[in-house]
Amino acid sequence: MRVILLAAMATCAVALPCAASGAVAAAAQSAPSAQQRAAGTAPTSTTRTALAARAQPAGPRVDGRLDDPEWGSASAQSDFTQREPNDGQPATERTEFKVVYTDEALYVAVRALDSHPAAIFGQLTRRDEGSPSDEIIVMVDSYRDRRTGFDFWVNPVGVKRDLYRSNDTDEDTSWDAVWDVATSRDSTGWTAEFRIPFSQLRFPRAEQLRFGFNVCRQVIRLNELACWQPLPRAAQQIVSLFGDLEGLAGIRPPRRLEVLPYSVGRASRAPAEAGNPFHTGEEYAARAGGDVKLGIGSNLTLDLLSALQRRDIAPRMRSVSRSESCSI
Repeated sequence: MRVILLAAMATCAVALPCAASGAVAAAAQSAPSAQQRAAGTAPTSTTRTALAARAQPAGPRVDGRLDDPEWGSASAQSDFTQREPNDGQPATERTEFKVVYTDEALYVAVRALDSHPAAIFGQLTRRDEGSPSDEIIVMVDSYRDRRTGFDFWVNPVGVKRDLYRSNDTDEDTSWDAVWDVATSRDSTGWTAEFRIPFSQLRFPRAEQLRFGFNVCRQVIRLNELACWQPLPRAAQQIVSLFGDLEGLAGIRPPRRLEVLPYSVGRASRAPAEAGNPFHTGEEYAARAGGDVKLGIGSNLTLDLLSALQRRDIAPRMRSVSRSESCSI
């Protein structure tokens, strides 16, 4: 067994979605200064604030319908601003969202109103596979360090994508979280209901929490990407421009433990060697092990890797006749 101590997340360089392609587009790697990050500010328009309400007595059912009474306690946010194609202009279609939470998870309800609901488009693909679809994106900077964040995407047919952001504009699309989302459509547009467990986020221990937060919407037929907190193209920043999510109280960082066991079997066949019982042409191998991830604090993960291996060559033993001798 070998033990590896490493930081909680890895990074790679890509950036924010482009409405024209429905995929990830290139973005400049210019981040705010250290002084701006320390102050929790960035060179942008006024930082908007959304208020999360505690769901009582439990969280809403994640079915995409948004008719649970828990949503009645939350205030709605709207007035999205285009990033693509008309940077800085109001969004063509209205989008509203609400946020509630429990001790275990953050819930986000998004209603994407559409004047042409028949034109809403969602392509059915594998998870984490981009497509030219309408999409809703929930973005969370739970550290509120204005540098790192988590994205949760969904299209109208329920295809999920997620990624981890670092250094403001870098993305790691290999990050896969455990979270739920459901969508539905009606005569006014489409809706998405997210449940994001706090175990999938990273945040400090505090009685009152404030997250960086944003919600974006892509309307593919218009090549339009619009966000609640504006993300101007000229700013060349993403996470450092997020708005704020307040009202989170009494949340404790959960202990994070992930166990991923695995097993692998292999068999090979080849022509046998005449007269040699140890070269029958059959060989078998098996390997089993597991990966264990244990969260240590809010920003460090301990990885434990183990493996067992066995190899057999058939047959393992042969009989010896009276006229033969056997030496070891």
